[in-house]
Order: sequence, then structure tokens, then C-alpha cells
Amino acid sequence: MLPERGKNAMVHYLTLLLLTFVVFVKVMTARPQQPIPGIGPEGAIIRAQKGFRDAKGLTVDPQWNVYFSDVLLNRIYKVDTQGQLSTFMEATEGIVGMMFDRGGRLIARQGALGRLIAIDVNTKAVTVLANQYEGRAFNEPHDLIVDRRGWRPLDTGSVRPAILSPAC
Repeated sequence: MLPERGKNAMVHYLTLLLLTFVVFVKVMTARPQQPIPGIGPEGAIIRAQKGFRDAKGLTVDPQWNVYFSDVLLNRIYKVDTQGQLSTFMEATEGIVGMMFDRGGRLIARQGALGRLIAIDVNTKAVTVLANQYEGRAFNEPHDLIVDRRGWRPLDTGSVRPAILSPAC
């Protein structure tokens, strides 16, 4: 059994996941000649970049720069507000789930190393936040939730979602 906070977090996460899926289906099934009011499309869809192998983990910083990872290429990319793509970090060891905390750190789950990390976006310094919960190593932290109470990795193994740090 999950503690009440864990249940609430899981329900919140699953609700967001379902809502994202519903919006995705709506967008994908909308006829191009009938745009979704307030959403679009606003013109033709074009391929802005190519060469990615497994792009995931999309997140946005407070300045509206977009970050995403490519697990197979072992990188985090950044797209600035002018649309310019750059490699933010290499040798990322399986980073997928990413979100920014209140302090502007990029919080990420690093699956290949089974840990949760914080990346200082200015220096790219990495701080390990957690690699276990209740004395048990993470199997492979899969996704991430960051809210005002802290951060929670969602593990693919038996470790349940938990609030690990109220300091975020």
C-alpha cells in the first residue's frame, strides 16, 4: 500500500498523463483544414531539425528555452527562444525525465546510473540527489515529478513514488 501522499502523487501523475494523451489524440486526429481554436496549427508543419535517434524528456526553463534528451545519442539538447539548437550536455548516462525546480536547477532521472541528479544550467555541475529510497537502490528511475513540495522519481522497479526532498 502506498502512503496517502504517494497515492495522491500517483493519481496526479496519471491524471496528467491521461490529459496529455487526450490532447495528443485530439491534435493528431484534427483535420488540417479545421484548426483547434487557440491551439493551431498556425501554418504548415515543418521539420526544423533531424538526426535524433530517441528524443525524450521535453522540459522548458523559466526563460522559455526548451530542453530534451536523446538517450541513444547520450545528450541533452537545448533549443533557445530564437529556435537555435545546441548540445547542452554530453555523456548523460540515460537521462530522460527532466524538470526544472524553483531554484532553476535541471532535475533529471539518470536511468543508466539509477539515480536522480540536479544540473546547474550555468556550470553544468551535477549533484546527485538520490540513488536509493528506504535503503533500496533505484532499479531505473523512469519519470519525474517536481512540485512545490519536492521531487519524486517514478521507478520501474519496486520502489514506490515518494517525496524525497522538500527543499526543491
